Amino acid sequence: MVGPITIDPIDRFENLYEENPETACWEWTACKNEDGYGLFFNGETIVRAHVWGYEYHRDEVPREMELDHLCRSRSCVNPRHLEIVTHKENMFRARDKSRRSHCKKGHEFSPENVYVYNIKGRIDRIDRRCRTCMKEYQRDYYFKVTKKKTEETKCRVA
Repeated sequence: MVGPITIDPIDRFENLYEENPETACWEWTACKNEDGYGLFFNGETIVRAHVWGYEYHRDEVPREMELDHLCRSRSCVNPRHLEIVTHKENMFRARDKSRRSHCKKGHEFSPENVYVYNIKGRIDRIDRRCRTCMKEYQRDYYFKVTKKKTEETKCRVA
């Protein structure tokens, strides 16, 4: 049987992330939930690592508020990359794609890798897509369609 954790939570927390020198993010290296947020056992219960770190290093998060990752990295636990906001503001920021530096698959939104277009029916709204992801999608779609066509044209032997 495993005994209780006797290491101080502060010491454990400090050993469960690595600082990224490029982004200054403290990347959580321990357990994460299905959404990519770090999980931390504070000695009593399992909590979100970024919330525990913020409350330890900065201040308590009010019950009706939540933390927004200014760096857009869910695994970051750096309290300087977190801001207390309302849920509505957090959701607005999450949908604001112009603040993102990378696509969902991790490709950088560099000038060479971005396709900018108007959203259909909305002249005042533009969006951007990752060229690398678009090429991958188009390649996969092409092979899927051509494979289906070749299977349909095969002669059937009676």
